[in-house]
Amino acid sequence: MIQEINAIFDGKSLQLESPLNLDVGTRVRIIVETILPQEKPQKTFFETA
Repeated sequence: MIQEINAIFDGKSLQLESPLNLDVGTRVRIIVETILPQEKPQKTFFETA
C-alpha cells in the first residue's frame, strides 16, 4: 500500500500533517522529498470536500 502524506521536520523528528492508516508495528520505507517554501502542498481529498 502506498500513502502520500506531508510532514514538517521540527528539528528532531517528522511531524505528520495527517494520520496514517497503519497498524501499530507496521514497517515502512520513507523517501524524503523537500518542498520549497513557495510551493503549496496539494490538498487532500478531505480538505477539498
